[in-house]
This record gives sequence, structure tokens and C-alpha cells, in this order.
Amino acid sequence: RQCELRAETDSVTGALNTVGFERKTRKYLLSQNPQYAVVVMQLCNYRQLTQTFGRNKSSQFLTYLYKVLKTNLGSAEPIGRMSGGKFCFLLKNRQESAIRARLMRISENVNQFNQKATVPYKAELQFGVYVPENSTEFLPGILEKIEYLLENSDQTYSFFRESKEETADRKWDLICQMERSLLNGDLQMY
Repeated sequence: RQCELRAETDSVTGALNTVGFERKTRKYLLSQNPQYAVVVMQLCNYRQLTQTFGRNKSSQFLTYLYKVLKTNLGSAEPIGRMSGGKFCFLLKNRQESAIRARLMRISENVNQFNQKATVPYKAELQFGVYVPENSTEFLPGILEKIEYLLENSDQTYSFFRESKEETADRKWDLICQMERSLLNGDLQMY
């Protein structure tokens, strides 16, 4: 059991790692009536923070970020640290205005860490939000969409919106590739 916990826990912050987060969120995302939004919080100036203050201080700051998230999220809203300065968590609300308000509060709380310092340092955060439409979507695919969203946006709060045409085009592409994939043996069933 201890080995399993270590395998699913981030050694720096104590949050779930990618594997642990995926396992924990599976039951929430695969329910018949999805109630959660998936959020990725990215510390944009993480590399600068590490280079300026060193690895120990940046690790302390990542732990601080995790504590802020734990304080602002409920027990049924899991949190995981993906890599570097990137965290992922579930929000139990699907309305954009409510999600935005909670993310703004998290951002404000994060930036209270050194307000009394002579030269306050502002953490530059960026949030990517994806609201699953059905229970057939898996976390890796959702995270891929959010990563794409964050790479192509300069906004602090970005919400993934997929048009019906893009969905239809993607389904048609998969249908067209199916016969070739079967002939090549690309698919394996267990």
C-alpha cells in the first residue's frame, strides 16, 4: 500500500502525480451525468522562479501553490501536479461565470504569499478549462486539448470551445482511418 501511495504522489508537494490524478478522477469523469470541469493551472514564470531563487525555494513555492489549491477546493475536487509548475484539478461546477470567479479567487490567494516583501513577486498564472460534454472522454485526451488551448492563448482564463463542425470533421477523419488501421494491425483488443 505504501509503494502504491508513493507511486501516485508527487514527491515535492504531496499532491497526486499524473498517474494518481488520472486514477482518482476516473470515477468523477466517467459518471453518467458529468458535473465537473477539468482545469489546468500553469505557473508561466516557473523557469524564471527556479533560476532566480533556486530549486529549494521553487519547491517551497510549489508546495505553497498546492496548499492554496487545497484550501480553495473541496474534498471531492482532486488536485494533481502534472510537471514543473503545472497543476490539474477538477471543479464541481460547470458554469463559466462560477468557474471564473473561483479561479480569480485562487489567483488572488496565490499572490498573497509575499505582499509584505520589499519587492513583491507576482506569480503569473494561466488557467485552461475544459468542460466534458459526456462520460466517454478520458483524461489524457482532455489534457491534450487544454495543453493546445494554453499554448495558443495569451489570456489568463481560457475555456475550451469546440464547434460542431470540428467534432464532425474529427469523427469523419477517424472513420476514414479505420480501414487502413485495421489492415496495418494498429488496433489491438484485449
